[in-house]
Amino acid sequence: MDAEKLKSILTTFADPGTAVDISKGNLLVQINDRTLLGKTRLQDGDIYISDDTGEEMPANRWLILRVARLPLLADRILQFIPSTQHFINPAASLFDTLDEQHIAENEPVANACDCAQRLLSRRFGYTTSVVYLTSDAGEGKTTLIHELARDQATAYKARRSDWLLVPIALGGRPFMRFDDMIAGHLANKLRFPLFYYDAFIELVKLGVIIPAFDGFEETLVVNASGDAYSAIGALMASLNQQGTVLISARKAFFEYQELKLQARLYDSIGNNSVAFSRLQLKRWTRSQFIDYATLRGHLDPDALFDGVARALHNTEHALLTRAVLASRMLTVASNEGDLSGLLQKLGSSPDDYFPVFVDTIIEREALEKWLGSSGDAAQPLLSVNEHRMMLSMVAQEMWLQSTESLKADILELIATLFCDSQHKTASVTQQVQQRIKQHALLIPADTGRDQFGFDHEEFRQYFLGLAVSKLIASRDPQHDSDLSAILRKGALPAQACNSIQASLRNEPPENMRRIVEALCELATFDSQSSYLHENCTHILLRLVSRQELGVIEFMSFTFEPEALEGVVFTDIRFFRCTFRSTSMAFSSFRRCRFVECVFDRLDLNTFPPPTIEDSAFDDSIFNAVVARGHETAIYDPEAFAFALRASGFTVAESRLPISLTSPAAFIEDEQFISVQKLLKCFANRTHITDALIRTKFGKQAGLILDRLIPELVQAGTLFEDTYRGGGRQHLYKLGIGMLRLQEVIERSRGSSEKFFELLRQSRESSE
Repeated sequence: MDAEKLKSILTTFADPGTAVDISKGNLLVQINDRTLLGKTRLQDGDIYISDDTGEEMPANRWLILRVARLPLLADRILQFIPSTQHFINPAASLFDTLDEQHIAENEPVANACDCAQRLLSRRFGYTTSVVYLTSDAGEGKTTLIHELARDQATAYKARRSDWLLVPIALGGRPFMRFDDMIAGHLANKLRFPLFYYDAFIELVKLGVIIPAFDGFEETLVVNASGDAYSAIGALMASLNQQGTVLISARKAFFEYQELKLQARLYDSIGNNSVAFSRLQLKRWTRSQFIDYATLRGHLDPDALFDGVARALHNTEHALLTRAVLASRMLTVASNEGDLSGLLQKLGSSPDDYFPVFVDTIIEREALEKWLGSSGDAAQPLLSVNEHRMMLSMVAQEMWLQSTESLKADILELIATLFCDSQHKTASVTQQVQQRIKQHALLIPADTGRDQFGFDHEEFRQYFLGLAVSKLIASRDPQHDSDLSAILRKGALPAQACNSIQASLRNEPPENMRRIVEALCELATFDSQSSYLHENCTHILLRLVSRQELGVIEFMSFTFEPEALEGVVFTDIRFFRCTFRSTSMAFSSFRRCRFVECVFDRLDLNTFPPPTIEDSAFDDSIFNAVVARGHETAIYDPEAFAFALRASGFTVAESRLPISLTSPAAFIEDEQFISVQKLLKCFANRTHITDALIRTKFGKQAGLILDRLIPELVQAGTLFEDTYRGGGRQHLYKLGIGMLRLQEVIERSRGSSEKFFELLRQSRESSE
């Protein structure tokens, strides 16, 4: 490290307005009211520093120990991130940068923790590495991050590792104020307010800190506002092709089939070289459940697993395979009476397990623990339903405050307001205030400071759904403003929408129709890009599915991705609606109509295929369709009608081309398919080499390297960048924006000749 680089880094640590002086063999810098003095000398191009401790060390090491004080940060990680009791290391599948070591896109991994550590330890030359850790909710992402952070802190203190993993909880929110998020987490969570955001970034670039952003959620791709794209693009720009980042998310951006969904993020990265990889956690197997039950001290784990599986008729049920639910069930299993009652209830409705499971926990709380201390006979302070109502108020307050925890005095206030609304006595109110902080579904928050949150985010989302369903069912003017405030706050999580659907499912048809009509009216109050509109449409599709309410019309709505997956619609009419990328897997359409609708992408090649009865498309527009029996999308508008009819939909004869008589009319040519496969390589890294192409395409690599890539380079789609690694390689990067490229693919209608012609025209017009 030379003097100029050292001064640049020290400036990011120094107090504002103070100078960093490195001259004539002396060093002076003011950091957090500390004045650091030292002597410098140059040896073999590197600076060595000796300070008041009398020890001389290279500048890199001096920065880490004396300025950044990473040993203290390691201590804080071990102190404030608690270890996980009874930790079970999950299995995973790895989607890594394709090379000789990783020739498959989904390699099985037995030990996710060790694999994650290896992925984070490696360093790419002139490339930022982004590792995605993905799974569904409650399958151990946060737990794995915390265990990794603690393991790395321990290894760092023992000098077995030279980097630390710093967890930063995002809570599902896009991090537009990225500097505030990091600085606040370091100061509040880890009690480490010793350097600024710019200094943090410098340490990431040096590879001694790896941030783990936990809870990025689906905002990575589907957030309409673009906040997440801008933030991660700015982060990649600030890292300047250096460092490693771990992102915990429900989906990684290259898991989406539609190129357009990846384009905005890709284009926001700009010219920076970034390599993406994904570690997807798998659900527990029988052996992992038994190992966990054994660690918890259960006397007969095999019998427990078999009993639950037999009651649910499923050895892979969520209660057995999802870590958070299995943990809770083991708690219930400590009381055999509770477990037998739970299994009896679940056996009659295994698909609606979550409300039954939560109610089992609440029943035990209400009937055995929350008993009044006044009077001769102990009586429950609150009924099971009143527990639900109070926890719904807690979840609603958390949602409106955009937080996952509340201070103790706020919890007590909520308890008071609830008891007042239920006309409880002063004695009962006082006892509820005292006990709410010890509720079985509430725990002390990681942030400390006398704050409390739900035991898991899915419990919070479930009770939020109960709060929303109560407001929806009432729909009187008194509650309109409360409902609108909740729906405008953000996109409701899927678990909350599931809760709403389950709560309203048994409403009489006349009430359900009134609710649907009221939500349709409410959705029109804001623009189609608003959270209010998005939440209303999300709820509406769930409410009308598997219901027969007469003809229901949706007019000029915009629906979320995968809106038509798993639905059962009868007599539903869509007029001038917009659908994002969606499949029709596990869906049924009976007497449905899509009139003048717009589809980004419609996937009809699903198993099982959708059930279609007397349903039609009229004057609808498609950007892409995946026809039954075809793996790739078609983009030819004249072929869409055939694909729809082949799946069982009716299309007006006047709109069906007479010449279209067989699927061959819309099969893409082989070179066009090769182009799409080649461009798909950019899903997990911004630059590709000819070695990666040979690994990916095998026997077809020669044709692609000799013919296809030169044409793409000549058309300006690719350009050859400078290769800085060892050996002789060609390094290629996209030469045009991915959104623009997607437009060309759509207009090419499956023809490689048309594709290259449009590229040449686009390049000439830009010049």
